[in-house]
Amino acid sequence: MRPELTSLILAALTFVNFTKIISANEYAVKAESKQHVIDFCSHAGCSFVKQVTSNYFLIKCPSPRLRSKSGASKGNDTIQDTANKFKDTIKKVEFQKLHKNYPRTSDSKWTEMWNLNGQVLPSMKVKEAWSMGRSGSGVTVAVVDDGVQLNHPDLRKNIDSANSYDYYNVDSNPTPRSVNESHGTMVTGLLAAEANNSQCIVGVAHQSTVIGIKLLGDLGVTDVTEALSLNHNLDNVDIYTNSWGPSDGFGYAGPGSVTQSAFYDGVTKGRDGKGSIYVWAAGNGGLRDNCNADGYVNSIYTIPITSVDADGRAADYAEVCAPVFAATYSGNKRKNLTSTSLSSSCVTGLRGTSFSTPLAAGMIALALQTNPSLTWRDVQHLVVETSKRHDLQDDFSNWQLNGAGFYVSQVLGFGLMDAEALVTRAKSWVSVPEQISCSTSEFTVAQSTNFFMPEVWSRRRIKSGEECEIDSLEHVEVKVSFSYSSRRGNLILLLESPAGTKSYLMTHRPWDSIKYSDPGSGIWYFSSVHFWGEKMDGTWKLTAKTDDEYSTKVTLNYWKIYFHGFKRAGNSSPGLKTPEIILTILGAFVTFIITVHW
Repeated sequence: MRPELTSLILAALTFVNFTKIISANEYAVKAESKQHVIDFCSHAGCSFVKQVTSNYFLIKCPSPRLRSKSGASKGNDTIQDTANKFKDTIKKVEFQKLHKNYPRTSDSKWTEMWNLNGQVLPSMKVKEAWSMGRSGSGVTVAVVDDGVQLNHPDLRKNIDSANSYDYYNVDSNPTPRSVNESHGTMVTGLLAAEANNSQCIVGVAHQSTVIGIKLLGDLGVTDVTEALSLNHNLDNVDIYTNSWGPSDGFGYAGPGSVTQSAFYDGVTKGRDGKGSIYVWAAGNGGLRDNCNADGYVNSIYTIPITSVDADGRAADYAEVCAPVFAATYSGNKRKNLTSTSLSSSCVTGLRGTSFSTPLAAGMIALALQTNPSLTWRDVQHLVVETSKRHDLQDDFSNWQLNGAGFYVSQVLGFGLMDAEALVTRAKSWVSVPEQISCSTSEFTVAQSTNFFMPEVWSRRRIKSGEECEIDSLEHVEVKVSFSYSSRRGNLILLLESPAGTKSYLMTHRPWDSIKYSDPGSGIWYFSSVHFWGEKMDGTWKLTAKTDDEYSTKVTLNYWKIYFHGFKRAGNSSPGLKTPEIILTILGAFVTFIITVHW
């Protein structure tokens, strides 16, 4: 047992087969009566401690030896030797060894929390992290959503009402005013519901502090409102969890310039300069969508999270997503999640990346409790290095081993998050060197697909130098200018690194093809984490093609690569640079409504 187990008492959790920290010479004795055990103790030189159950008693003896060694002399009997003389009254003597136990809450819906209680494998190891004394204590998480019921009996103990805010209605109370605004309260329960209070569920970070931020509403939001929400109480908030984004299936939309500035301020000024952590739902469009069309998800400043279902597969709503870091469990048609809801209720039937995201935010809170010095990039590295492939499957493609030795999926990122590994690695984590960001020039291609040439591709040879000394990549962004004869959603983009790692930056999106069926053109920034840890030097290849069943012509006009990473030793390169503002596609997000990822 690890010594941290002693702190579990502080976590307000009860245990199955709870064993306190005991001295080395304690024994459990099975007997019919207390007096029989007292008589045994007087002959064995032991002391009676207490009755444990109706027929088990705890005693303490001076000798640790339970069984005699060969040649033991008379007068040097072991505890077992003495017990044999009392075989009519003493039925069993068991030396009490220390062993590891895991917490189980007494919350009323714990048996329905299959994502945490061990009913399904592989495990996210949250109980194991709890057993290390981690509960999220001292970590503040802002839930940016459609509001939070501040007085919910399973949430109110952990909510900081004084610092919560409603940016949608511009007042200090983010409690929802409509029965349709239950989403944020559900998210908050999965993150931070109180433990062991007989109410509903227990959150992953059940002793964290929650600040409720109401951003979403029926009328939509502005760029400024988003920025204010994502920088709210910047000095005190550690993590912002966001389970919202543009509509699934069609459109290219993302943060405006003010919100992009807020992201940058968050990672450079938040947490006393260590950087705010932005956790984001990757989207629910399934394999008929691609998260790279979502500019919040593909930002280098966010940690996108997708979903695995109880069957160990990518959820049917999980998107192809080159920017996604990892997955946590969420519901499917067979097994859903349970959480808190409005009117102080507890509801089931939850499914979607919305509800995977607070689980990830909670695990990150456990890591920050362990090591508050972690930077925003340290957290990204920890998620990459501790998430597990297991034997998880998706219906898009097989796992691939990238050039740095990481297994990566086009849908599930680096795999299922592991809270125990996250906390363990956080203990001794050494911060990564300062980030270096650099880019190539725009490279003109001006080639189109046709009947005889179903795909076009372009290669760029990259060599690092004094102005860009990256030898360990993090994010790779690609600015692409393209045109299409019809059905924009038929565009497929594939980026291949010098190490041979392939990343689908864009895949077939049939709803986008229907909505944008006329000829057009666009410029967009795509991103990928699939090249994490690789070197940038060598030939990079970008391929553009269309879905085979349609005759859409795609023209690759030009492209440009942005590299983000660090130099492993002797780094003297300039720090983080402000990226270019994301350009619009056909004015597609002059006006847009934010919708919740269910």
